[in-house]
Amino acid sequence: MKHLLLVFFFFLPLISEAKTTVKARYSAAANIFIIMDQTSNWWPGFTEEEYQVYWKNRFGLSEEDLKIFKDYADLRWRYYSDPDQQEKDPLKNRNGFFSMLGTLESDPLANAFYASSTLAEALQRAEKLVSKEDLQFLIEFYKHFEPNYSQVLKETVVFETTAKKLNKLISKPQIAKFYDQVREYYGVAGEVNYEVLHVWWPIQKRTLATPAGQYLLMYFNPESHKDLMDQDVVFHEIVHTISMKQSLEQKQAFTKIFLEKCPVSPKLKKTVILEEPLAVAIGQVLFMEKFFPADFHYEQSLYNNPWISTFGRLITPVIREDFKRKKKMDETTISSLANICAELAATTKLLQ
Repeated sequence: MKHLLLVFFFFLPLISEAKTTVKARYSAAANIFIIMDQTSNWWPGFTEEEYQVYWKNRFGLSEEDLKIFKDYADLRWRYYSDPDQQEKDPLKNRNGFFSMLGTLESDPLANAFYASSTLAEALQRAEKLVSKEDLQFLIEFYKHFEPNYSQVLKETVVFETTAKKLNKLISKPQIAKFYDQVREYYGVAGEVNYEVLHVWWPIQKRTLATPAGQYLLMYFNPESHKDLMDQDVVFHEIVHTISMKQSLEQKQAFTKIFLEKCPVSPKLKKTVILEEPLAVAIGQVLFMEKFFPADFHYEQSLYNNPWISTFGRLITPVIREDFKRKKKMDETTISSLANICAELAATTKLLQ
């Protein structure tokens, strides 16, 4: 009898243990990296130009600074690579129109900073990624700009409190269980670990959220957004991280099934077609209804893109029913969503 009891308790943790963990933490390394990475404007159109404008107005930009930024841009391109970004056709891209797997490993240098707490720790991680010459350049790069970025850094001490407050909101066991269900819904095996990092940015009127693999960068102005949690944004982005880890075979099969019934790919960016609306339906509507109903306003725009907001709202009943039945997303689900898409596309023609 004792032997049987031992067997039972051996398997019990496997049944109850959550496999999806989400936490917020403050990282000075990530903050410094974003401040200088964005200010360098190494990738125009990808980096936010407001950073360099702010820096120039506050600290000035010398010819030497601009030369260092150019050398920094060359270094960044040496270690950044994401071939998934190149193919725009969702029927040819290995990810279909879902979040791209290449994002996880496309920017190892940035990940070294996101994973670290201090600049020294980040540079130690970078030593394993870059050449000796490039490591020395990075050391001198941060030393050169330290007198200025350290002033900005002092203004972001509030982010430590913000991370603690957000953790209280998102660390509830029932929330972890909900995101385990999301993971199972997408057919993703294994653990999903997600970290939210708050970083400084100069804009006061709006925030910005940028997913970077297993990290979510929340761009906040420490003065204007110090009491803001944006938990709906956080969980919207977690859905993308889970979606990214679907099997490539499933991504391609779902993309083909959907576009056969609703061929909108020439008119919309691939991730706009269904990836973003699914994140709206699951990570915003279902999540906020379940955990923060007082903070959720269904009648308001759910995204700053009318297709994503409207289509996300329309597909929510289908997703809600799947979750109620604890059903995985499958070909039937995708066909149902495609039918709604086709009707919405037809409706737009009637209104023209």
